[in-house]
Formats: sequence, structure tokens, C-alpha cells
Amino acid sequence: MNFLAHALLAGPRDADRLGGLIGDFVKGPLPAGLPQPVAAGVRLHRLIDVYADTHPAFRRSRARLALSRRRVSGIVVDMVYDHFLARLWPRYHDAPLEDFAARMYALMSAHHALLPPGLVRILPAMTAGDWLVSYREPRVIVQALDRMALRLSRPEALRGAGEELERHYASFETDFVEFFADAIPHARACRASLSAPESRLTGNGSPPPVPGSDNDYEKSGCEGAVHSGGVARSDASRSSVAAAPDDSGGSPSPPRRAFRGG
Repeated sequence: MNFLAHALLAGPRDADRLGGLIGDFVKGPLPAGLPQPVAAGVRLHRLIDVYADTHPAFRRSRARLALSRRRVSGIVVDMVYDHFLARLWPRYHDAPLEDFAARMYALMSAHHALLPPGLVRILPAMTAGDWLVSYREPRVIVQALDRMALRLSRPEALRGAGEELERHYASFETDFVEFFADAIPHARACRASLSAPESRLTGNGSPPPVPGSDNDYEKSGCEGAVHSGGVARSDASRSSVAAAPDDSGGSPSPPRRAFRGG
């Protein structure tokens, strides 16, 4: 559910970014019609999720939550980490967050035909409410988690989870900074293993092959086997709902194109 983190860790190529943004909405084997450069971005998303689940700082963050929330702890930490990434954005990217977010909304809109139905449904609200920028505000995370709770079969596990951010704010920030310092080079290694030098669609719509064997991951430091459908994360509940600050579509309270990375 951490849209912003996946968009940033996907690197400079639009295909990888799009794959990172749709990753939570693509379950199981990758759709046969998904262009290979975008499929590589989804695989990268899954590898980053698996890495996060085993990272000591991320595991510490999950352990800070009340026992009653452990089933949804991945959702909560994902949202909390997007908050800190948004708040500390200048540390990690030269462009203003507002500019980066606008580019991500435009990217998804330009490739609307490739978006899963769940993302198609929320994209207008995401763009109108500028969700990626709004995550800088702690109150937005509190509101988003409460909204997300309404979509769960057992909402009590997530309802009120925003209080955990307030209670452990400094500790969560320490965890995030430690995790992200490791996640950036790890994601870079994964991208090198997954992507061809020119990971884009060709002019006639024929995608280039996407290399990446298990040995490639081992050599690059990007651990984890990648099968035909990529790697499924260990916490399925994290991809069950969308991180919506507000259902109103306001502030928080197409033809397939060739990808030109950069």
C-alpha cells in the first residue's frame, strides 16, 4: 500500500514505475498481456515487498503495533513509511514531491489501458486528492487507515491504527530511515537483474525480453527466486485494500504508448 515508496524505488524508468504502482493490484501469475517491461516492474515490486518483510527495521516496526493489529501490521507500516518518505522527501529525491507526484498521476493516466480495475477505480480520487503529497500529514495517515478499515471483513483490527503512529512516532521514523537506507541499493540491484539495458516497449509494440535468472539475483545481491509470476509477498493482507485518504476524491478529511524511461 506504499505507493510512494514503490514509485521511488522503481527507479527512473517509467515502465518500472508503472509496474511498481500497479503491483499491489496484480495477484498471482502476471497477466499474459502485460508488456514485459511493466511485468519487470511488478516483479521488482514483489521483490521489494519480500525484502521489506525480512528487514530488521521493518520487522521492528511491525512488532511495535498492538498484538490485536498483527494481522494488518504490514498495511499499517506501509502507510507509516510512506508518511516518512513524503515528509523526508528532499533526502531521497532532487525534484519536489509535488512534481514527482504529478508525474506519477500523469504516467498512470497515460497508460490507463494497462491499469488493473482496482487502480482504475481509485485513480481519479488519488489524482484529485493528491494522495502522494498528502501523506506528509500524520492526520492523513490516521484518516486513511480508518477508511481502509471499512473495507476489511474484520475492521476492528485496523480501526484506530493511526494512534500507533502518534504513540511511536520517533521510533517509526528511526526504523524507516534505517530501512530505506538499505532498500535503495537493494532495489537498484534488483532493477539491474530484472531489466534489460533498454527496458521499454518498441515502436511496433513488441516488448524486448526481460532477463533475470536466480543466479543473476544472487550475483547482484537481490535475493529471492523469481518464477513466471514473480515473488508473492508473505503478507497477503497488505495488498487487500487501497490507501485512500478519503473516498470523496477531494483533499484528505487509452492507447498503449511506448515507455521512455527517465
